[in-house]
Amino acid sequence: MFEVYFEEKTNTIYAVFQDLSVESRDLSKYISDRLQEENVPVSIHKRIKEFFTDNKVVNENFHRQTNYISTLRTYIDFVTTNKHKNVYYLNLYVIPKDIQLKYNDSESKKSLIRKVDKLSLNIYQLYDSLIGHKDIKLKSLKLAKGSTFLDLELSFYLKELNKLHDYLLNYKRSLKDKIICSDKEVGIMIDSLNELEKDPLKQYQFVKVAHQKDLIVFVYSLLNFLQKERIQYFKLHPLYKKLKTSISKINNYLLKISTSSHIKQEVITFKNLQKFFNRYQNFKEIQRNKSIYSILESIFSNQLHDGAFISKSIDMTKMFEKVVENALINTYDKSLYIGDESKKRIIGEEAYSKHLNSINYLLENEDDNSMVKQYPDFLVRDNVGIYHILDAKYKLKKDLYKDRTMFWQVLVYSKLFNQSVTEQNDIKKIIVFAQHSEIDLDYIDNIAINSTEAIQIENCDWYDTEMLFGSKIGFIGMKTLLN
Repeated sequence: MFEVYFEEKTNTIYAVFQDLSVESRDLSKYISDRLQEENVPVSIHKRIKEFFTDNKVVNENFHRQTNYISTLRTYIDFVTTNKHKNVYYLNLYVIPKDIQLKYNDSESKKSLIRKVDKLSLNIYQLYDSLIGHKDIKLKSLKLAKGSTFLDLELSFYLKELNKLHDYLLNYKRSLKDKIICSDKEVGIMIDSLNELEKDPLKQYQFVKVAHQKDLIVFVYSLLNFLQKERIQYFKLHPLYKKLKTSISKINNYLLKISTSSHIKQEVITFKNLQKFFNRYQNFKEIQRNKSIYSILESIFSNQLHDGAFISKSIDMTKMFEKVVENALINTYDKSLYIGDESKKRIIGEEAYSKHLNSINYLLENEDDNSMVKQYPDFLVRDNVGIYHILDAKYKLKKDLYKDRTMFWQVLVYSKLFNQSVTEQNDIKKIIVFAQHSEIDLDYIDNIAINSTEAIQIENCDWYDTEMLFGSKIGFIGMKTLLN
């Protein structure tokens, strides 16, 4: 599936790509070619090209033979010249290579994009929950509610901005209280004075005096930058007014505790954003109100880091290994041993895993026993003590024979962990690869991780004879998702 759609009302370019596509070798050219007939300023084509040049990691993510990180959704803000005074947006969707989409060819591009957006979110959340992602920058997505990435981002802003307002109401000031009479709740009520106040809309309150200049400028400048570079993106969203109200509420409070001379805006750009944070971090008023600093830092590190480029990624190799692991546990339970390179251990039933960890040295070195260790994806111990080897590869069938190293790996593992076995054919050497999961875009709420399948090492889809030992290598295809 390869689609590019321009939504003129929101100045948004949507691009959908499948992994390993021919077009992905030069994404900016592919997008520009598809936009020739659209009413897009010429400068936008240049900005798109610059984006892919500046963010090489994006291009690398499309070449799945060397990099298995799948970026499911990306935003980038493109601003034209001052003459146009418009903001353009590019949204990229990358569909994992093992997914085969089923949809109506006659369906409008707009409708198709909306479904792909929801599919991308569903897939991301399924994969993320499977591998137990620990990246703190993804916490906002996991806690927010919504059916699209746009919903999640807006929910994130609402939550953080409301939290910021609450903290501002109670921030640590160094000066004394003063009494004000206001029609808004901005401080601590004074019951005795309010009993005498005839106007029911007016409320006497204690607030702190002004001159918290550094903190006010810090918050005010960042909020204005946020509105200019991000909040306007949500203009057509039903919750846009609520979002604007949250910002207005904060700005109104800043006005109440300050004077007009203190409400000034520093010039912030994507290039100097980090320097702005670094400069204010050590100011006395900021140091006394670290929670306020942290909230604003969270907003910008999650959503406006690196020029408003948002990339939510999943390590597809780890994800597929986890799917295969669950399938093997269903079948082999205590006979299964898992190589965990991060923990430098082969994990499984203690008596046998201890033995496996004592023989997993590829080179014998009396001075340094930990020099070169091997951690196969999976081993299955049979009742005569043979360890069969399984290697999970997030590859499609057509790409299996492009990778020589995976065949070397299973052969090395089979010899290393079965040193007393003379007949190589007694050791099953299996590569588990990714089969296409067919997904109907009309039923994307029903997709789920394939957790019911059980892998039987005796039942391979096919075998190939390897030339080194004259034994066989088996292949088992497995779907990641079920619809």
